Amino acid sequence: MLRFRLIRGAAALFCVAALAAAVSSAQGFPARRVRPMHTFKYSAGNQPYLENDRVLVRRFNVEVGPRGGMRIVGEILTDFQVDAGRGSTAGPIKNLEIEVALYQVEADGDDKLGEMIPGQRVMAKVSGTEDGGMDVDGAPVILGLAPFEMPELDKPLPPGTYRLQARCNFQTQSEDVKKAVKWVKDLWGARVEYGQKEIIDPDDPEKKRKIITEFELSRTWVWEDPKLHEAMYKEFLNSEVLVSQGTLFMGNVLDRGGLRITKDNVLCRDDSWRVFQQLQLYESQRKQVNDMMDADKKNNDLPADVRKRRENDNKNILASLDKLEARSGGKMDSRELSGYNAMQAAMSNIRKRIIEWEDDLAMKYWLLLDGELWYSWARVNRPGYNVYRAVDISNNKSDKEERIKKLDKLKEGNNRADRDAKREESWKWHPEAIKKIAFEYFKDSEEKPDFDSEKFTRAEGKSIVLEPAKWAAYRVAFLARFVPRSEEALKTVDVSQNYAIQKWGDAYKAALDAREAIIAHTFCYELTIRTFKIQDKKDRELLEAEIMKEWELEAGTQEEIKRLRPYWIAAKTSPSAMLARFELGIKTAKKIVWIDELASRYRLNKEGRPVPEPQRYKYK
Repeated sequence: MLRFRLIRGAAALFCVAALAAAVSSAQGFPARRVRPMHTFKYSAGNQPYLENDRVLVRRFNVEVGPRGGMRIVGEILTDFQVDAGRGSTAGPIKNLEIEVALYQVEADGDDKLGEMIPGQRVMAKVSGTEDGGMDVDGAPVILGLAPFEMPELDKPLPPGTYRLQARCNFQTQSEDVKKAVKWVKDLWGARVEYGQKEIIDPDDPEKKRKIITEFELSRTWVWEDPKLHEAMYKEFLNSEVLVSQGTLFMGNVLDRGGLRITKDNVLCRDDSWRVFQQLQLYESQRKQVNDMMDADKKNNDLPADVRKRRENDNKNILASLDKLEARSGGKMDSRELSGYNAMQAAMSNIRKRIIEWEDDLAMKYWLLLDGELWYSWARVNRPGYNVYRAVDISNNKSDKEERIKKLDKLKEGNNRADRDAKREESWKWHPEAIKKIAFEYFKDSEEKPDFDSEKFTRAEGKSIVLEPAKWAAYRVAFLARFVPRSEEALKTVDVSQNYAIQKWGDAYKAALDAREAIIAHTFCYELTIRTFKIQDKKDRELLEAEIMKEWELEAGTQEEIKRLRPYWIAAKTSPSAMLARFELGIKTAKKIVWIDELASRYRLNKEGRPVPEPQRYKYK
């Protein structure tokens, strides 16, 4: 059985768990310089360059723009060296275009990009060069340099984590650039054909177990085979998109209404970070292997053949680590290690500030969702349900009688005190603002006639019917209180008033939709109650039209009719469907903002126990 594999220069960093495979797949790659001989600085300056990454985000930072707003500027390095004597100018490919855009991400380590920041997208073009030092063979390396400058933001970004992504798409390049790509000699690797055969497993003491292994049959260098080169070139143009990313950690840069950008609240981490992470990982793996080797030497009970096999395996892993470290430019020197540690410390401090800011915002969401919105919904739903049930069973006294019965029972002995004590105990882990709103609702629904169906209905023969004027009066009074209060509550989580984007924008939209469902619900119950016993579709539609006319008269002005009409249209759905819409909005917002986890950490804090870091910041 034969198959082939194309070896090319665009390879990613290799995981320690697959060291041997990584080194094997690297055979045949052209030797490259991997880290320039420059002083490493974590905040700016020249930074490491990884062997097979042809496009790299490097040296980007946040600054105050000419108009006093926030602006991101930086440079992209490219490594496409055109071979001399091939019809194109030797050296780095000029005019290579790279799209640079800024995205939101949940947290560092999250590979999933969120929404792109509006207006933060530019096209960088290679227009200069940079001395890349010497490659491992001592040959000079000249890199392409593409500077970029994002549009200045009128408002700063809110605290959080952002990803700066550089994306080089070869399909969209100019014809001159496409032609030049063909003559980048070290871009093209080799096509290797493999065969398979069965061999005896060398680790099988009885020499009976067979395994299938691969061996190399032939290797054809793309550069040396014109037909293969042409085929691979076309495939490359049609399929390759190179991506490099940097991470921006943004603390709160608003200081008394002004912009304050310092190393204490902003950190730009470019693509070189992962090189150093990998080198640290290699060093950690080396220590583990050495510890295992030391332990084996002290273990006198280890069989000789096992000892020898493990020793060989560990030596192979150490050799693999040596090669992988060499591919990343060798071990970090003292300056690089110092810079790496300084960046880690800065990143940790800024992340704490981000968490504090986000926790404060999440708390405001908690008050909005479980406080203002939840119990405002209840103040519509409770009377609406009572009236609906009264009309359905032709009895508008039962809900009041039931409420009075429970109230009388509370007056016996210590029942009220016992209830209040239990209620206080069950609500002690809620913020006082939510508790206050909830207890006010409990008192109104349990001890007052505000929600009794009798208040909104009248007897008509043996039937109970809704009195529209009374429900309308309740609705008008409720909305007069709810609309401005909910708008003020929404403003507490609307960070777009001070920042360039809405933090947790989908949560804000979901909360807004839940609020809209409450307003629509005040009309929904009336429409449903007045029409639900009408079976004929045409009669129902006529009555709905009459009710809409009444609502128009109630609204008064054309402007108010235009504002309320969407709620009237939404009211044609059932109360249960409106409930589903409301609950979906609440549930969606709470999930995005991690309210359940916030509540857990809030409780731990009140108990005086250690509060863990938010789950959204666990490295993924």
